[in-house]
Amino acid sequence: MLLPLSAHAQAVSSQGSNVQSPATAPTPSEVPAVDAAQADGQATADTEAGDAQGRDIVVTGSRISQRGYTAPTPVTVVDAVALSNSAPTNIPDALNKLPQLANSRSNNQSPVLVANAPQGGNYLNLRGIGINRSLVLLDGQRLAPTTFEGAVDTNILPQLLVRQVDIVTAGASASYGSDAVTGVVNFILDKKFTGLKANATAGISDRGDGAFQRLGLAAGTSLLDDRLHLEGSVEYYRSAGIDAHGKNERAGNTPLAVGTLGLSGAAGSATNPYVTVFNARFPAQTFGSVINTGPLAGNQFLPGGTLAPLNAGTRTGTGGINVGGDGAYHNQMWLTPRVTNRQAFGRVGYDFSDSVSGYVLANYAYSDFNQINPTQSVNAITIYSDNAFLQQSLTAAQRAQLGTTQSFSIGRRLNEDGGLKVHGATKNFTTGAGLEGRFGGDWTWNLNYVHSYSRLTIQQDNQIQVPRFAAAVDAVRDNSGNIVCRVTITNPGLYPGCVPINLFGAGSPSEAALRYVLQPSSFTVENTLDDVNGAISGSPFSTWAGPVNVVVGGEYRKATLKQTSTANPAIPVDFTGLRSPIANRLFNSQQVGVGAGSNTVKEAFGEIAVPLLKDLSFAQKFDLNGAVRYTDYSTSGGVTTWKGGFNYIPTQGIRFRGTISRDIRAPTLYELFAGTQISRQTFTDRQTNTTNELITISGGNPNLKPEIGITKTVGIVLTPSFLPGFSASIDAWEIKIKGGVGQVDAGTVLNQCFANAASPFCSQIIRPISATDTSAANFPSQINAFNINLANERYRGIDLDVSQRLTIASDTRLDLRLLASYVPTRDISTLPTVPTQHQAGGISVNGPYGYPKLSGTFQVNVNNGPFNLFVAERLVGAMDRNWNPLQVFTQHRYGPVYYTDLTASVDLGAFAGRDADGKSNATLFFNVNNLFDRKPPLVADTSSPGLNFPSAQAVYDVVGRFMSAGVRLNF
Repeated sequence: MLLPLSAHAQAVSSQGSNVQSPATAPTPSEVPAVDAAQADGQATADTEAGDAQGRDIVVTGSRISQRGYTAPTPVTVVDAVALSNSAPTNIPDALNKLPQLANSRSNNQSPVLVANAPQGGNYLNLRGIGINRSLVLLDGQRLAPTTFEGAVDTNILPQLLVRQVDIVTAGASASYGSDAVTGVVNFILDKKFTGLKANATAGISDRGDGAFQRLGLAAGTSLLDDRLHLEGSVEYYRSAGIDAHGKNERAGNTPLAVGTLGLSGAAGSATNPYVTVFNARFPAQTFGSVINTGPLAGNQFLPGGTLAPLNAGTRTGTGGINVGGDGAYHNQMWLTPRVTNRQAFGRVGYDFSDSVSGYVLANYAYSDFNQINPTQSVNAITIYSDNAFLQQSLTAAQRAQLGTTQSFSIGRRLNEDGGLKVHGATKNFTTGAGLEGRFGGDWTWNLNYVHSYSRLTIQQDNQIQVPRFAAAVDAVRDNSGNIVCRVTITNPGLYPGCVPINLFGAGSPSEAALRYVLQPSSFTVENTLDDVNGAISGSPFSTWAGPVNVVVGGEYRKATLKQTSTANPAIPVDFTGLRSPIANRLFNSQQVGVGAGSNTVKEAFGEIAVPLLKDLSFAQKFDLNGAVRYTDYSTSGGVTTWKGGFNYIPTQGIRFRGTISRDIRAPTLYELFAGTQISRQTFTDRQTNTTNELITISGGNPNLKPEIGITKTVGIVLTPSFLPGFSASIDAWEIKIKGGVGQVDAGTVLNQCFANAASPFCSQIIRPISATDTSAANFPSQINAFNINLANERYRGIDLDVSQRLTIASDTRLDLRLLASYVPTRDISTLPTVPTQHQAGGISVNGPYGYPKLSGTFQVNVNNGPFNLFVAERLVGAMDRNWNPLQVFTQHRYGPVYYTDLTASVDLGAFAGRDADGKSNATLFFNVNNLFDRKPPLVADTSSPGLNFPSAQAVYDVVGRFMSAGVRLNF
């Protein structure tokens, strides 16, 4: 069940003899079911219910923790049962179906095709504004980032013991500190679980791929007159991923958006808009090598090494892209990675007295992924005419045609490498301890410590090592007539073990040669966080309208980053003895540098809630809320965040609420201290009208400042007494961000410089000839892109939450809920000279992201005795690809897409027995996601045939109908 609560951040202290930890809350079995109508606006009743059971009520949104207080901040609460109904795979997958989250990164969404980013895991993205602008908490405590980007993989959390997830959909930095610009996702555990429960689930797509298995076991018990509580869990999850065959089956025949030959203007301009073609190819490279220069240009090497004319296909209006023919394309890439998660959690809580309690906990998680990225291409391999493999492939007539030519270049996609194999592993270990207590009646205190360590290692097993490749390609015959690497003759001992490679014809490279030139590269990122925080809260005095509640506290944390690499691009590469290496770097594809840094953060915060009116004819209740936090960063100095809000209840069943806050996101340690990075991606350069692979150089910037956000919300909550079981809330919100940290991507740099030769972006482009030359030979050799405070962003929207609970028969209950989000404004401005990007309702030009103005889900849950049926209809609103005036498409409008999900379950209590509370000891369930197998709209890439899946993978379902089944056991 989903509960739209607007309530408080910490526990409401119980009045019983046992004092629980700050996030203690009743288990679902201990609290009567509360629907949205009952939940919102009845904080006092809920709190008293919690007190009666000696438990605390926990929701997130404020640090005020007094009975009867309702915070003005919008919060969506999702319990574990609803999450399981929505997505049996895992909790984050279910959260990503909510309209409040968009463009999150998960196994099936937003694939990352660069090797310095994890390609497995679940990284939540509130409102699609950035995974590092959403603060993830475990019971109100921070965790160390699991990536260099500063984000937390939520798969590492103990999901089987999660009782509910609270989503704050407004800025919360004054309450929780940095990173809460767009809000907070707080995973709240059931810290009083007793008994034993298990979960076993398995699923597979109706195409027979993407299978997963999930197993979990949790146990808890109370001892010593319930003063000592022990609980723990172990969980295992494995997804087989979807390989290249599955990707190709779903993607079709390499669609691509290209310009039209013969039209004026560059491809993608208003006079030559992009059109979608199929069977797109790179004519300058084949899977067996094509000669691109010299007297034999236009010929390719067939399997076996025979040289024959190239069928280049039909030219398009995008340089370097043809339709049909013998050209190569990106292949062998998987659609989704293979992922395995292992997790273990334990917690001990103890009541030292009636007023003091404490806890210790430990969490360990290990997650790994395997992905196949596209085969590697080399576009300008220099071949010398004395190459031994070449000479045995050419006929006498072809050798005569070659004549005295000393060398020429070939293009090739090394399909024999089997795709670029990427393996990643994340290890996280978190320990924590805390004390809390009560004194002076209503006053409470808490002190917490968390130590969290994460280690991410990513390895590419078969990158082309440039020096070895250059040595192996330059193959000649020695005095004995053997084919050897030339460098072994000219510089003996410089490249021991060099194995010459034959690139002439698909399948020609020997296994020994491939093992020699394809080498692993890896890097490791270690993040460590130590956090100490404490607070005191209570009511120092009262007004005539009620007690004034305050909380004051402080926090100290230290974060460290250490990144090591086996392919540091800052180290010069020695090419002694080699002729014409393909690039001035160690590896052909991705190189990640080293980096190290740390910062300390000292914070002091306070919050106050002041009731001003009560029980008047025009105001049943009116109160104000204010919070302030001062933060001192060792790297960037001090910054102040604040929040103000109000609640106004004119009469029973109507509540108005509003907030305004100043929030921050401090630069991550990686953004500050990362070393030089080198990456390769395919782009279309409109100046030369050429599509090719482009080198991007990036790195950290220690002079970055925190991003500043201003968030405003105003809303109304309706819980009319004349409509039992009904609740509705509507909130308008606006987020403005100043000085957003980021890099301008290479495609934007190219397009902005093409549109305005005086643009400051032009200085980031390095060309081999001149800044104005338009020949294909002037395709950029590299683009420099470093982190800067550059973006000003504005987002506006409206959130709607309507629910109704009905009893339609004595044993049948019907629950309805509609959640919707309308975001008409999504404006991003990087520099004054660059036009503002109006992204609302748009789809990214290349890549998986989409920003529909309207999204939502309508849920129906029917319970009849032992049977339960849950149906959800999800909406991805209409989008348009022509939001960027520099990128124009003929096929640009995409209508709304609807997905239907279904979960059916049966209570086996009559057969498996029931526990003391009457709850079934066994439940079978069956789930179907995308019941009607709705295909994603075709959204073709503009630069790389076969690289990106041709749709907005972050918002559309690209897997198709997916079925799963399982059993839940409770004892």
